[in-house]
Amino acid sequence: MDILIIISNPQAAFIAQSLVAAAERANASWSIFFTNDGVKALGDKTFVMAMSGAQEAVSCHESWLAHMGNKPCPVIEGSQTNNSALVAKAARIISL
Repeated sequence: MDILIIISNPQAAFIAQSLVAAAERANASWSIFFTNDGVKALGDKTFVMAMSGAQEAVSCHESWLAHMGNKPCPVIEGSQTNNSALVAKAARIISL
């Protein structure tokens, strides 16, 4: 995978959406991991749709429960172990 984007701040969704669009234009492979209150960015349906080209889109389950409660998560729920696995695969990491 070329790029891993880690979102830990919900206000980073706008920046991440632009990065995702640029990665797709460059035919770069990318994945995204949501943690802390960055999971709140998943409440933006436009942003969620922009992630359709991700190799993997994962949210920390504990963060999701803490910030979003019992709402259904629009991406795979995982753990920090998933984050570590994605980091191991990534050529570049962007943390927002």
